[in-house]
Amino acid sequence: MPSGLAHRPKASFPTPVAAWLTGPWKVWVRETLRTSPFGRSVFQPAALDELSNNLPQAGMWLWPLVNLLAWGDRQFT
Repeated sequence: MPSGLAHRPKASFPTPVAAWLTGPWKVWVRETLRTSPFGRSVFQPAALDELSNNLPQAGMWLWPLVNLLAWGDRQFT
C-alpha cells in the first residue's frame, strides 16, 4: 500500500440517510415517532407529532432520535 494512502487522515463518506428517512423508511420513521411508548414517556408527544409531520425539515436529527426510540422501546417497554 502506498505510504500516502496508508498515512492519510481518516475521512468519512457521505451516506444518504436523510433521503432514506424521507423515502423508503418514511412510514417506519413516522410510526416510530407517533407510537413509541418510550418516546412518548421521555419527550413531549406534541413535539414528536410535529417532527413526524415534517420529516424533511427535521433532517439528520431524525436518525439519532428514531434509533434512541427503537432502543428505548426494546429496553424499557
